[in-house]
Amino acid sequence: MKYLNRFLIFFFYLGLSAGCELNESPADTTSTELFLEGEGGSNGILFPNDNTIVVYNTGKGAILDRTGKFQHQVGVRNHTFDHLIAAENQLFATGKAAGGNKLGVSAYNLNGDFLWEKFVTRGPNMVEAPTLKMLGNELIVAFTSTTNEDPNTLQKTVYVEVFSKNGDALGSSEVSFKPKADFFTNHIVIESKSNFLVQGQRKIADPILVEQGILIYRFKDGKVNWETEKGSLGFSTVTSVIKSPTGDFLFVGSKQTSAWTFLLNDSGKTLWNLNQGNGTNKYWFMDAIYLGNSIHFCGFSNATPNQTETGLIYTTDLDGKGGIEKFYSGGDSYRHNAVGSRAQDELIFVGTRTVNTTFRTDSWLLFTNGKGE
Repeated sequence: MKYLNRFLIFFFYLGLSAGCELNESPADTTSTELFLEGEGGSNGILFPNDNTIVVYNTGKGAILDRTGKFQHQVGVRNHTFDHLIAAENQLFATGKAAGGNKLGVSAYNLNGDFLWEKFVTRGPNMVEAPTLKMLGNELIVAFTSTTNEDPNTLQKTVYVEVFSKNGDALGSSEVSFKPKADFFTNHIVIESKSNFLVQGQRKIADPILVEQGILIYRFKDGKVNWETEKGSLGFSTVTSVIKSPTGDFLFVGSKQTSAWTFLLNDSGKTLWNLNQGNGTNKYWFMDAIYLGNSIHFCGFSNATPNQTETGLIYTTDLDGKGGIEKFYSGGDSYRHNAVGSRAQDELIFVGTRTVNTTFRTDSWLLFTNGKGE
C-alpha cells in the first residue's frame, strides 16, 4: 500500500516537543504518519473533541491537537492505564494498583492535569479487565476476579462501582456465577450497571475434552442470560470486543496463525466468522471499527520476506465478506493496535514501531482516508 505525504515528528518523554510543523490537517491529506519517539507504543486512541486526540498505553498518555502535534503528557500516578475514556473534556482512567487486588480510578483534564484518584479493594483476589463507561452523570467501573480456584467450588465475581464525575462514590454491586472453567477475563462490555458482557480465556484447556479457549457470558438484569464457548482446540485469543451499530458483538483476535473475527447476535448466535492468513505466517487482528457499510480491522503480520512484522489493515462488508487486505511495509517492525475515526472520510490507526537497529519502541499514528489508504 502506498502512503503519500509522509511526515515524521519526534517527541521526547517529559520534555516532548514537536520536531517539525505540519502544514496541513491530516483530514486534508492522503495520509500522514507521526511518531512519538521512545513512548513504548500506543494501545488506544480517543477523541475528546474535534480538536483533540489522545493516545495511550498502560504507563502514560499523550494529548495531541487535531493534526497530531503533541500538547500534553498524562502520566500514571498510582495505578496503570488499563482502560481510558474521554467524556466532557475530561479523561477517566482505571487500572491495577500495587498488590494486584487493588483497583485505581482517576481523572484528568485535557491539559494533562490530575484531578482526582480513588481506590477500590474487593478481597484478596486479582483484579481482571478493569473497564469504564460514562452513563449520564455516572462513571461506571467494572472488573472481575476469581474467588475460588478449586474446580469444585469455582466462582467468578463481577464487581460494579459507581462514581460521580468528581470522584464521589455513589454505590456498588456485584454478581457471582459459576463458570464452566477457570478463565482470565479479557474484556467487559458495559451497557448498564446490570447489563454487560464478559469475555475471557481458559487458564487451562484440554484438547482431549474438545475444549475451546474463549468463554463468553452475557448478563441481563444482573444474571447470566446466556453463555457460549468459541475458538479452536489450539491457541486462540480475543484482543477487542466491539458493540456493532445493530447491537451485535464483534470479537476480534487470532486463532493459531490466522487473524480471526466472529460476530454474535444478542442471543449468542454466531452470525459469521472469518479467518485471514496464508497458513504459514502469523496474522493477528487487534481492533476494528464500523464505518459506513464497511468494517475495518487492524493488526499485524510477519508475512514479509525477512519475517519483520508489518501493519495489517483488512476491510470487509458488514457480513464479513469481500475482504481487502493491505500491508504497511517499512524497514522496521510495525503493529496497528487500535483504530478510530472522526469522520466518514478518515481512519486513524495507532500502534507501535520498533526500530530494529536499536529495539527502541515508538508510538505510531497513521492518518488515512475512509478506505484506509
